[in-house]
Amino acid sequence: MSNDPAISVRRFPWNLDHTSVCDLCGKWRVQGNHAKCSRQRQLLNAHRRHHPPK
Repeated sequence: MSNDPAISVRRFPWNLDHTSVCDLCGKWRVQGNHAKCSRQRQLLNAHRRHHPPK
């Protein structure tokens, strides 16, 4: 690294979920359609969505 301020360091400003790896298929989320993974994830987490009646 240089201490010269004229040389800028490249930084990626992305802190988004779509830059991460899919936890179900292991591919990057930006690679193709993850509708199947989303459906599987919804089924796995369905028990969390059903709230008891008030």
